[in-house]
Amino acid sequence: MLRAASSWGEETAVSEADDRDARAEPRLPIGYRQAIVTSIALFLSLSIAFLRFWSFEAPGSLTLASTGSAMLTGAGIVLLLTALFRALDVRDDALPHYRVTVRIFFLGVVVVIIGATISWIVLAIETGSS
Repeated sequence: MLRAASSWGEETAVSEADDRDARAEPRLPIGYRQAIVTSIALFLSLSIAFLRFWSFEAPGSLTLASTGSAMLTGAGIVLLLTALFRALDVRDDALPHYRVTVRIFFLGVVVVIIGATISWIVLAIETGSS
């Protein structure tokens, strides 16, 4: 504990934690959290709409490849939901927490894109078009 004199001549205890708060890690600039939440919501809505199309409206039969691509797209949606949950957390203003959230978001986008690409290939093969 550090000691500091107050204006009345009494000593007050100042914790080392208060001193650490003054040197806290850098915070995100204003607008970064809002931008990542908007980006996640956009990709999440597009991914859910694609999964709905692929599961219910796409022509063709149910195959192992089509089921695998739907499951891969679903896994990407789960990653996007995780990123959205983290982005809405107050702790996401801290730079290390935000960096992990962005990495989860990008991983979710990549997984959804891979799943969508596989589904388009399967759909092209099944319908006989290229």
